[in-house]
Amino acid sequence: MNYNTRTIINGKKLTQPEVNLLTKLEELGMPFITVEPLFPLVLRNPVTGAQSHSLHPLVYSLAKFVLDAYSTYGFSGKMSYRGKPVTIQLFDRAKMLVLKLDPSTYRDLID
Repeated sequence: MNYNTRTIINGKKLTQPEVNLLTKLEELGMPFITVEPLFPLVLRNPVTGAQSHSLHPLVYSLAKFVLDAYSTYGFSGKMSYRGKPVTIQLFDRAKMLVLKLDPSTYRDLID
């Protein structure tokens, strides 16, 4: 992962707690796209059908994590990602980072 406190995404600088969050997500097995892709990164919410605009690779990775983890949420009140448990706190922090970096993606796909 090549993100640090000097990283600026969509005009917003990452803080140390946000970099720490990315490290935790990487430990969970979340893949980060670290180079600009040759094609637009677009996500679709499987519940609402809403589609995002072309996303920054980090925003894409975070939003995909949030959607994937939420899809495992059940009556037990627990979530997982790739078979590993995800705490509500970690999930909420990832959502809030999406909101900070790209409010329209948060509004269209997550909220």
